[in-house]
Amino acid sequence: MRCECKSADSKAFSLVELLISMAILSLMILMVSFMLGEVEKGWSRVRGGSIEFRDARNAFETIANRISQARIDTYWDYEMDGGLPVQYRKSSHLHFVAGPAEDLVPDSLVEASGSAIFFEAPFGISRQQDLKGLASLLNGWGYFAGFSGDVEWQPLFARGAVADRYRFRLFEYHLPTEELVLHSEDTVVEYDWITNHLVSENVSVLAENIILFLIHPVDSTEPEEAHKLAEQYRFDSRAYSLAPELSNAARTQHEIPPMIKMTMVAVSEGDFGRLQGGRANRIPVELQFEEIAPFEKAADFEKDLHALEEHLQEERVDYRVFSTVISLRASKWTDVNF
Repeated sequence: MRCECKSADSKAFSLVELLISMAILSLMILMVSFMLGEVEKGWSRVRGGSIEFRDARNAFETIANRISQARIDTYWDYEMDGGLPVQYRKSSHLHFVAGPAEDLVPDSLVEASGSAIFFEAPFGISRQQDLKGLASLLNGWGYFAGFSGDVEWQPLFARGAVADRYRFRLFEYHLPTEELVLHSEDTVVEYDWITNHLVSENVSVLAENIILFLIHPVDSTEPEEAHKLAEQYRFDSRAYSLAPELSNAARTQHEIPPMIKMTMVAVSEGDFGRLQGGRANRIPVELQFEEIAPFEKAADFEKDLHALEEHLQEERVDYRVFSTVISLRASKWTDVNF
């Protein structure tokens, strides 16, 4: 009789062992797939954010470059009384003003917020053919942000065919040379050179979803001193006659600040659309932060900015903060006035 027996070294996997091995392998594959998916999502989010905020970054750099060229051209002149000179005083035919946008920008154009800045500089912009190409022509210029529709800035062929799209926007004001009137002590009438010319043909959109644009004139980079020049973010070279109630009216007479601290906060288009929902022509409640971060006192800037960032994080809003200090090349800042 012959008996066939398996040797002790002969081994094989049981069905249970195979099932357990397959389950472990499947779990590992799922974990690796999940990790790769998260890496891809993270990369797409970073890349998308970089592209999405590109316009805001480009606008920020453009504004910084333009503001640095602001002019005031201060000179010393006689102050006359009864036809006789009584003392020397600083004078200028130009005007520089920065302050709350709601005070400087008409409601008929946009629902302005944050800061606005207006000045004159040699940018060589003209609509007259015989003046084009003259790079040193003087222009009125400015920047402000606000909430508005875009029908005023749509191409003519698109108006009526494309729905009005409401967003926070950053605007650039450019007054051509032929419309600019130089000022004197007797002819300047409040802020007419700004308000009377703030129409769509003189205004263009630089970027969208800019929920905060803040201008803070400073004469020091020291935190303890930086807020003192413009305690309420207001600086007006003609405040001595137009707004004498300002605490810095005498100091700013016919001057431009040596530096400006500019801050801008942009949010993503996706999150703005999510928060806006069906309220197409209204500011999302989640982006109404005036009570949380009023930005009324320069001394509270850091506190207000921190409060705004915390609020945006709580609302799960993707945002970017842009900030820089701009040196004004033509500034000859001095407190001296005889």
